[in-house]
Amino acid sequence: MKRASTTPENITDTPVGTPDYRSKAPSQAEATAEAPASIELRDEKPPRTIGTIPRWLMCWNLIVTLLFMIGLLLAMTLIAYPYSHGESILEHLLGR
Repeated sequence: MKRASTTPENITDTPVGTPDYRSKAPSQAEATAEAPASIELRDEKPPRTIGTIPRWLMCWNLIVTLLFMIGLLLAMTLIAYPYSHGESILEHLLGR
């Protein structure tokens, strides 16, 4: 019984009846003739727009973060720790 060869020429992963578009790569001469001289891959607008963070945004970021931290600290001092005898969460964490 003859076994089928598993060389790359005999292996296909495309369904029967569909064209195989993976033809050989173009030669160096063809690639050079088709490629433009220079390709501009970067645009100036996005780095200019995204590059700097507005000052007011940094200020509000700091204010909101500080208010959140102060709120957490207040909650820790005012809310009683569950399953305790009236001690706050902060007192429980400090071990008093």
